[in-house]
Amino acid sequence: KMVMLQGGTEQTTVRTSKTPRIAITLPTSNLDRLVGQYSLSSNTDITISRQDDKLFAQISGQAALEILARSTTRFYYTAVEAELEFELAENGPATKLTLHQGGGATVGRKR
Repeated sequence: KMVMLQGGTEQTTVRTSKTPRIAITLPTSNLDRLVGQYSLSSNTDITISRQDDKLFAQISGQAALEILARSTTRFYYTAVEAELEFELAENGPATKLTLHQGGGATVGRKR
């Protein structure tokens, strides 16, 4: 449970994820399969980039945030309550991703 005070108003939030978020380490070759730009809508992209052994996701107009691996295809943010799930081509790069956030899912195809 987290309590946040903003504008004089107290808000309480709880983590809704049922699965513990435990990061695993992946080889950089696995991370490289995910790097690229994905189209979430006609005016919103999400760019996945790698810096050393870390992966970052940046939605159009927002800061890049580190994402941590739960598996070879599922990643989570620590800064926000959201996850990314990648669909991989057999022995190739990712072809699309799904952003899971706020109970919804948005699919982005790789450009």
